[in-house]
Amino acid sequence: MNRRNRCLVGSLVLGISTFAGAGTAWAASPNGHSWGENGSGQLGNGATMDSDVPVGVSGLTHIKAVAAGGDFSLALLSNGTVWAWGANESGQLGDGTTTDSVVPVQVSGLTGVKAISSAGSAGFASLALLNDGTVWAWGYNGYGQLGDGNNVNSDIPVQVTGLTGVVAIAVGGAHDLALLSNGTVMSWGRNGDGELGYGTFTNPTNVPAEVSSLTGVKAIAAGLYHNLAVVGNGTVVSWGDNNSGQLGNNNAPNDSASPVPVTGLTKVKSVAAGAYDSYAVLKNGTGMSWGENAYGELGNGDSSGTGSPVPVAISGLTNIKVISAGAFHVLALLKTKTLAAWGIDSDGELGTGVVGPSSATPLAISGLTGVKSVSAGYLFSLAST
Repeated sequence: MNRRNRCLVGSLVLGISTFAGAGTAWAASPNGHSWGENGSGQLGNGATMDSDVPVGVSGLTHIKAVAAGGDFSLALLSNGTVWAWGANESGQLGDGTTTDSVVPVQVSGLTGVKAISSAGSAGFASLALLNDGTVWAWGYNGYGQLGDGNNVNSDIPVQVTGLTGVVAIAVGGAHDLALLSNGTVMSWGRNGDGELGYGTFTNPTNVPAEVSSLTGVKAIAAGLYHNLAVVGNGTVVSWGDNNSGQLGNNNAPNDSASPVPVTGLTKVKSVAAGAYDSYAVLKNGTGMSWGENAYGELGNGDSSGTGSPVPVAISGLTNIKVISAGAFHVLALLKTKTLAAWGIDSDGELGTGVVGPSSATPLAISGLTGVKSVSAGYLFSLAST
């Protein structure tokens, strides 16, 4: 396999778990699950061996949401704290150190968190959205993606400058998005492919600024170097890198530094963005995909890329709730609270018990039921039940 370069820079706890700041000891089985690549401990099971089937994340219970980064993982608990595990060379675990951890450690100082985001396409930084509408960031900051006015990495969360009234967040490869309650979108970080949406391809910024001419936004997604937004009428716009047709406007390989319409999509509920591919979940539960397809990541039965949306699994999946896109594999959380996966399977990231062959059509992940949240990382996967 010719892997893309993912770098934009260069004691086991089981059973009863007591979490700092929670004031409660929860005696329960862990409800976090992970599978795939584990060289940095990103599966969180106390080991560094890959797994081609889901394994339990050590110690954590009451997980509300999960988020997978390039080689590390996050979990948001129901008490509003955030926990992290895996690689930590840029401070991406947020625990005040740069030491890797094969089991979850608490992200320093964060309480009242309602959403988390990291980039499975290759990211080494994370965002947390608090109940008060502010945003906090930590990890790698070489392109200013922490949004705090400088380009210095941080191993503890720092507040993103000037953001209030935020209702959704999305982390890209080295840039970030925030959706405000008024339907506008703010962006910051890298801009080499126009992914900030300012109308230019230069000058990364380390503080948020507004994406040009974009209003009425309902949902956002950030890929490696491109972005998607669902606007009020259920259509989708995109901007940034388009070398593989991931903007969906039939105009590959021309990048766009301003939002452009994705061809032919209506009644869209949510969107997801991978490294060089894009996805939309329609209100009827079907999925659409477009962009690069070298490993079958579009899920349409072949390996031919496309600059316009095509159906996922042709007519096979009709009950999709959420899609999460990693670098080259994709997870779908179904309305039955089960999972399907497709794309590359070099490290067991499809979770089917078989390593090696990619799949251009969705495969069921056995053994996981009652799934609440899911996130595809670079070459691994996360879920909570």
